[in-house]
Amino acid sequence: MTSDRHHVSLIHEKKPGRRDQGHSGLVLSYEFFKCRELIPDLVARIHSFSLSDRFFEEYELALYEFFEPRGTDTEDDVKEDVFRSEDEFTLFLSWYSFYFITDEFGRNFPDFYLQSQGRQASSLEEEILEGMAQSFLSVYEVQSSEAGAGLELKDIFTEETCIIFDESLSVQLCKWDLLYAGIIKAGGFHFLGGFHPLIMPPRLKTPIEMTVRDLFLEERKNYSNMRDFLRRSSSEVNAAIEDAIISYERPAQKNSDGELLNFFTLVYHVNDPEQVRAALDRSSIMHLDLLHTDEEGGFRRADYIWIRKGRGRRKGMGIRGILFLERNTLKAKCNSFERSEKLRAVLDRMLSGMIEMKMAVNEKPEEGLQSPLCPNPPGKKWLYSIPECRDILKEIVDCHYRNWVNERLPAIGNMTPREAMKLPQGRKQLEDLLKELENENERAVRRGMKNADILAFPVEMIRKDLGLP
Repeated sequence: MTSDRHHVSLIHEKKPGRRDQGHSGLVLSYEFFKCRELIPDLVARIHSFSLSDRFFEEYELALYEFFEPRGTDTEDDVKEDVFRSEDEFTLFLSWYSFYFITDEFGRNFPDFYLQSQGRQASSLEEEILEGMAQSFLSVYEVQSSEAGAGLELKDIFTEETCIIFDESLSVQLCKWDLLYAGIIKAGGFHFLGGFHPLIMPPRLKTPIEMTVRDLFLEERKNYSNMRDFLRRSSSEVNAAIEDAIISYERPAQKNSDGELLNFFTLVYHVNDPEQVRAALDRSSIMHLDLLHTDEEGGFRRADYIWIRKGRGRRKGMGIRGILFLERNTLKAKCNSFERSEKLRAVLDRMLSGMIEMKMAVNEKPEEGLQSPLCPNPPGKKWLYSIPECRDILKEIVDCHYRNWVNERLPAIGNMTPREAMKLPQGRKQLEDLLKELENENERAVRRGMKNADILAFPVEMIRKDLGLP
């Protein structure tokens, strides 16, 4: 998942004067809508003010301060072509206009603009400008998101929380997403400022938090607290976050054995289905999961689960693959090349002389099983519409995940979740992983994925099992 830059509108469609019920029951008053009406205008005025000819020297200094942490040489005549993209130039301009601290005046442009206005600004405009002057850029973690309404955010550095109302952004953000932005406080409410916010995936939280805290500790004596550091060293923090985004690569999907996720289907011709059924039923590593019969009670299809040797069904089984025996065809599915080779060897030995290999089909991960950890529950799609069947299918999925806490996971250093809970760093990695899985659950629901509630990873059940809040 890559990070996108979003131009977030602050213009509200509703007219001032109306009182609406907002996120967490907070009432949106006249002041709220009036602030939403004034902020875009003030943003445009400050932007023009900061780019006037009188601040040519400040602009040059800002370019140097912006690029110096990025290792870009700007000592020669600075031109716009030093920017790698239009997005980066837009990012610079929004940072310069609202968060660059001028050397000559020791203030940012919202503060300087407020002082230059004298008595011309209204009391509410002054409050908004003061909020802009005191604002600083930080990384916020989404604690809750109400699509089309409000967001509850928590600063990952200062741990302060706030609620903002932005219809567009609340549709894009899900729980545990990260938002790099500046927050304005005015009229008793919080708003996004003139800086174009960046949306980042939950997995970036730990590397960003560690990098920024290390920068702060290196220069701790020069700042009164973390808030002061974020405000006065915004260019360094900005560069660190940009490096994290650029270097971020979504790790390759792997199965519980740490093997690259790759879906294989082995297709065999079956000479005698009853003979094959009997052999599979006798095996200690093949468990009959579902038997399909016709209207007369005759055999139609049998579904088996291939488990780890020594794992009983009640202990979670440690599923390695699934098999479907139907008439004269046997299909065996698993989620890595290594497993497909092992399964092929197992079947050749177990069913020697009973089956004949026809083909092996390799599918891309997105074309294979809907979840990399749990295969789609067997059966017809119309079953999902029956409440009783949905409950049963949900129980099947939850049953599959009950042994997840005892499986070794590459995402947390090839430890089991129970082992990770005993180590501070392991627990941190585990909590980050659960947040990402919860984020993906919510994102699947937002995208309208069919049966997302049934196939979702059971985060609450796992947290309860591990004793996590």
